[in-house]
Amino acid sequence: MKNQRGAVLITALVIVALLAFLSVSLLYRTTTSAQLMTAHQDRLTTEQVGRNVIEYVLSDVDNLVNSATTTLTIPAELTSGYTVTVGTPVCVHAQAAAGYSLTQSIVPETVYWEVDVSVVDTITSAVAGYRQVVKFNYTAGSCD
Repeated sequence: MKNQRGAVLITALVIVALLAFLSVSLLYRTTTSAQLMTAHQDRLTTEQVGRNVIEYVLSDVDNLVNSATTTLTIPAELTSGYTVTVGTPVCVHAQAAAGYSLTQSIVPETVYWEVDVSVVDTITSAVAGYRQVVKFNYTAGSCD
């Protein structure tokens, strides 16, 4: 009878130890998952700021066509808590607009402008970079 009580006690202790191990493992896994989710959310937020800045730059054609003479000011509401760098827009291609020929005196051009934006979250250091190319028709010579 004493041997049975000893065996039951040892079995109970092993079960308690296993339950404690499983509990600690579950807590560790939950903490790690929460940290990963937070990092992912920070990354998504940083990406959204980058997309918003790109849309702001592209919302005004003067930001592209007159980029050499215009200072681009991005509203603080878009960049609060982030370091945003907007590269100088670059015209990467121009061609006569569809339906026109080069023999006409004033030919609108189809132009392709490229804009680079990089965003860094000042708190978490999450980084996102974007390159957007936009196509539109504009007056001849705007890509020079």
